[in-house]
Amino acid sequence: MHHRSRRAFSLVELSIVLVIISSVAAVVLPAMLDSSHGRLIAARERLCADVMAAQAWSLANPTEPAVLTIGTQGYTLARGAQNTVVTFGPGGFEEAMNVRVAIAGAASGVLAFNHYGALAVAPGATAPIVELSIPGASDRLELEIAPTTGGMTERWYASP
Repeated sequence: MHHRSRRAFSLVELSIVLVIISSVAAVVLPAMLDSSHGRLIAARERLCADVMAAQAWSLANPTEPAVLTIGTQGYTLARGAQNTVVTFGPGGFEEAMNVRVAIAGAASGVLAFNHYGALAVAPGATAPIVELSIPGASDRLELEIAPTTGGMTERWYASP
């Protein structure tokens, strides 16, 4: 009696194929999606990461808390003597090119953090709202920053 050996794919081979397919999808899908939406997502991710970095810095260095100053083209994150300038466009954060940043509820676009990592605002102050938009695009993103925790809530809007 002859036994024919059946050859099947091993778990390692299947895993390698899945990694290759997911890598290709990660590169191709953003290009297929609306680029303005992707740029807003990139700007949101960078801003959220920098707010968390400011909170961590402020907790670790209570005598030199961080300050985030928001302008129309981007923002500056000051941590002690270090300034990190994040601009959305040429020479800066290219993935979020032409993203405009606006802020409501913060004096002169400045978000200062305290030694607890929360926003340094008066008790009962309204939550500042950072708006990310691209001129001529229909999508707009608002990020509300909770004064006590620094956590962010997002709201997406699309113009008709």
